[in-house]
Amino acid sequence: MEPNKQAMAFEEIRSSLEMNDAGRLLLKGQEMVLLPRHFFRYILREVNSHGGEGAFEDIFYKAGFDGAFTFCKRYREINKCSPQQAVEGYLAEMSVRGWGAFDIESFVPDDGILHVVLKGSALVPEGDLPSGHLIWKGAMVGAVRSLPNITERTVLAATMEETADGCKITVRPE
Repeated sequence: MEPNKQAMAFEEIRSSLEMNDAGRLLLKGQEMVLLPRHFFRYILREVNSHGGEGAFEDIFYKAGFDGAFTFCKRYREINKCSPQQAVEGYLAEMSVRGWGAFDIESFVPDDGILHVVLKGSALVPEGDLPSGHLIWKGAMVGAVRSLPNITERTVLAATMEETADGCKITVRPE
């Protein structure tokens, strides 16, 4: 996304934030939590060290899946847009929310194929902090699963390749 468009998209989000009477942050009626990057990274580290690699993979893949699936469904309802626009909107919003810059290299909604590159990721491994990109692998599968033509019977395969500053993820039916 161009820097000017990214700044405008960020400003749109910022201007849409509200605080309710209970002290909760809302964005278009959806509760949000604003937290420092290091706090989230420490959660990754602790789940990995206490739960082990298997639990880490299960927890963060599923959290990414559920988050993207729910976001895309809700985005479609709120914006009255197509499923494709919801997935594209999801990645555009994640790019503005500080996770890094998502670039859709190819997207064929009718076939359930999505190839995304994440650059400048907030979740690259650092010292004892593990990579959090498994969250995005799950998220890309969740985003594709949100497409109405991708039924529960469709088995989706996802591959992920770590890069120096992010990752590349491809989702497609098996």
